[in-house]
Amino acid sequence: MAKKTNYEVNGKKYFRKRVKINGKQELFLGESLSDVERQIEEFKNKPITTEFSAVFIDWLEVIKKPELRASSYNRYETIYRLHISSAPFTRKRLEEITEIDIQKLINSCKSRSNANFIRDLLKSFFLYCLKTKKINYNPMIAVTMPKSEYKPPKKKSLSELDVEKLMSHFETDKSAFIYVFVMMTGIRNGELCALKVKDVDFDKRIIRIYKSLNRVTVDGHSTTLESKTKTQSSIRNIPISKELVPYIKEHMLADKKKHLKHGMKYSDECYLFTSNICSPLRGDRLSTRWRDLQETLGIESVSLHGLRHTFGSMLAKKNVPIKVVSELMGHSDISITANIYTHTDEEQKELAIDTLAKFLG
Repeated sequence: MAKKTNYEVNGKKYFRKRVKINGKQELFLGESLSDVERQIEEFKNKPITTEFSAVFIDWLEVIKKPELRASSYNRYETIYRLHISSAPFTRKRLEEITEIDIQKLINSCKSRSNANFIRDLLKSFFLYCLKTKKINYNPMIAVTMPKSEYKPPKKKSLSELDVEKLMSHFETDKSAFIYVFVMMTGIRNGELCALKVKDVDFDKRIIRIYKSLNRVTVDGHSTTLESKTKTQSSIRNIPISKELVPYIKEHMLADKKKHLKHGMKYSDECYLFTSNICSPLRGDRLSTRWRDLQETLGIESVSLHGLRHTFGSMLAKKNVPIKVVSELMGHSDISITANIYTHTDEEQKELAIDTLAKFLG
């Protein structure tokens, strides 16, 4: 802050003060020092009249992008482009946007998951605007989520009967190994696609998890991109059971033959699981094949992520300590793992009640 001085214009004396605000030097003149200080405070608290879309894009590119994984940034950008950018309020100045403007957008969403993501994204953005004094009022304070219709909870993991069906099929069709692998390791989809041959250590009988492979849109083009794992706690070693080792080696041998068939070198740097043409796996196509396989086997449908949930559920049923399961699954918070245990407890309650049925027979 510059030193205050008397300043004279056309024979009239003023107090003058230069102040750096938002990285820019501003000059204030007043008949008294208190008048100058009042002007400074008013200027600091004055909302910046800027259009929503311009500020949001700057925030997304400059503030959020450096702190996000590529896949997360891609999701943020997609939600904005497909669901927010066409909303009428995006052409308004920030201080003109009301809770009604945003509520209309939230209410118009057909997907509740999209509505939740839009709400969370805008909450983060408007909080930034409030902190940086671009607005004096945060319209998200009054925004609510519409009441949703009741839907029966979706099945999260395979039942013991479904597991038996999958394993029985695997005995005669080794192409199903990738699904067995997920179920026996609890690995995430992106972590699975990023696994390389070198990440499997047979001597120590562990699989090293430290990266993820996801499809993202860069400059309008879809591509696969390796990035860090979801969280720091996701970096982990998963022990391999003795029984799983020969199946992994058998898979590696088959994949090596596939590479040689296509005239491609097979090395430790190759991905552990690849497509028919030895390219990196796409998670969406892997999910589609899993859905088709379940239909063929008569398995009650769960998502590919449900195989990871099955891993946790099977451990919970064997009374493995929750902290151990949490570390194996790479959860950032043990409360996430607790949800798996709660689900398992509900199944145990149902089984307990079913045992009484014999008295009614």
